[in-house]
Amino acid sequence: MAEKIALVGTGVIGRSWGIVFARAGYDVAYFDAADGVVAHALGEVDKSLADLERAEMIDGAAALRARMHPASSLEEALDGVIYVQESVKEEVSIKHAVFSAMVAVAPDDAVLASSCSAIPPSKFLEVPTPHRCLIAHPINPPHLVPCVELVPSPWTDDAAMDRADEILSGAGQSSIRLTREVEGFVVNRLQAAVMTEAVSLFARGIVSAEDIDKSMRDGLGLRWSFMGPLETMDLNADAGFASYVEMYGKAITDMGQDLRVAEPWDEDVIKRIDSERRKLVPAESHAERRAWRDRRLIALARHKDSEDAG
Repeated sequence: MAEKIALVGTGVIGRSWGIVFARAGYDVAYFDAADGVVAHALGEVDKSLADLERAEMIDGAAALRARMHPASSLEEALDGVIYVQESVKEEVSIKHAVFSAMVAVAPDDAVLASSCSAIPPSKFLEVPTPHRCLIAHPINPPHLVPCVELVPSPWTDDAAMDRADEILSGAGQSSIRLTREVEGFVVNRLQAAVMTEAVSLFARGIVSAEDIDKSMRDGLGLRWSFMGPLETMDLNADAGFASYVEMYGKAITDMGQDLRVAEPWDEDVIKRIDSERRKLVPAESHAERRAWRDRRLIALARHKDSEDAG
């Protein structure tokens, strides 16, 4: 009998997590307190599984789908689990209430993780048995983007971090471990630096919204899809990272001084960017474009897998 994992909260993130765990051979229980959400989630999962099957990234959609089961209560969902992934609304009070309920019914040795993307774990994980609770923040959608941040609260013990790492790495995710909490964690802080400068460049009239996206899509993103910024710097100089810093460090730090990443986003700027985006992708085509994104990620994942295997 396969080991069991529970998903609590089955919106966009939760349903994607289900594919991650079912693909790794776990039985997956889906639970959501809101009426109709689990049924909708499993319907969307069927679409994603069909895409993965067409891309030959899974052996069979039916076999994976057979491992996914709706649960009618939290108690039913958490019965016999080894691990729980919570993905409810990003509000402190809601997450604290959900974790308080989960620790009361989960097996004593189960690890309880949150998909929280921004709230520091100390804000909501002060519950009974907090040593087994942590954040496992995915990059959306986790079944296509494997990175997951493991963030401890002040009460999380090393055994829970190790167990979460073991389960997630075994399920094909790429875990990064923080030694302590920091606002926004790691991925969002790196992403925020790029996003805020992108908005600033647009607000100052330096470049269009589409050309900002081109700079990443057809430039930096090509390298960053298989290596990070530090390795990029290391490989961009014959003698490595220190040599790169010697050549370009002052220019980079000077740009750092000039970056206007801390300024508030003006309401008019937000509206103008949104207007440009809606001209490129009308509102009625937004879901279709998101599906396109997932298919591109599937193709990229296949390419990277074949290159890594070679």
